[in-house]
Amino acid sequence: MLEKDSVPLTLENMGNKALRALLEKVDQKLLAEADFKETTDILVLELQKDERLLWACYEYGYDALFNLFSYTDLQERIATNTIRVRNEIIHSGQASEDSISQLNLGCGNGTQEYMLHQKLVPIHNITAMDISPEMIASAQAKYPEVNYKVHDLNINFPPFIQNHSVHIATIVNTMEFTNTPIQLLLKVNRALKDGGILITSTPKQESAKVVLNIIRYELQRRGIPSEEENVHVLANKLIKNLENPEEKRKLFVNLLCNLCFVKEGIKVKHFLEDDLQNLFHHTGFKIECTESSYAGEYVITKARKIATIHQN
Repeated sequence: MLEKDSVPLTLENMGNKALRALLEKVDQKLLAEADFKETTDILVLELQKDERLLWACYEYGYDALFNLFSYTDLQERIATNTIRVRNEIIHSGQASEDSISQLNLGCGNGTQEYMLHQKLVPIHNITAMDISPEMIASAQAKYPEVNYKVHDLNINFPPFIQNHSVHIATIVNTMEFTNTPIQLLLKVNRALKDGGILITSTPKQESAKVVLNIIRYELQRRGIPSEEENVHVLANKLIKNLENPEEKRKLFVNLLCNLCFVKEGIKVKHFLEDDLQNLFHHTGFKIECTESSYAGEYVITKARKIATIHQN
């Protein structure tokens, strides 16, 4: 586990020179009110060459997502589903509130832990992990009672997670980045107790359309014309709508990272309804309910483990 006195990255205290240099370029472009497309095309290429730098940038701009209603709505819905499941577990006598074990795969900088903490849910029995050391350092600094780990799910499933030990697992906006989602869900199946619950959120369509439609949705909520089909034009409008310079910088960086997933280089999957049905069915889960969120671009799925699938 990372040191508990780790602090979130800022331009002033970051040790990552590459990240500092990139953010200085962003500041120059923002001050000059440069064309968003011209600026991002150059920086996207730089980020796609260094995935570690990409995730460091993503952590820096992550909190900008809280300026987006669609993102907070998604996270609120995940937290609400989680609390509902926790209450079911408590009322059925399976576990007390303090002993419910939860696994959060792809935790980012602790957004779900924040949501649950705000709703007075105990978070000390949560094990949460992310591929990015910067994300984990930021999360650990805020919630030292959570068992945070840096882990790449594309390499293997965490060996420190015991079989049949977890009541609830959440995978929020993460499955689309894994090489083999079916292998991930098989491992989650093994970690969950019998009847355990898995809650996921996944994109419905390819990244380019998802990013475009989320930005358009946010502009429409602000009463800003958004008929254009060009993601750069729409992103530029959204950034200019913010007044706080730090918020502008973070949103710029966040959109920049998302454009890395749109362009060739980093492959991001999407899941149609039939894809999800097949995926959960073949990994020992039964889908109990689904709902749309994140401007209608993501689907939240709640599924129950109905069988243990033994792997070779």
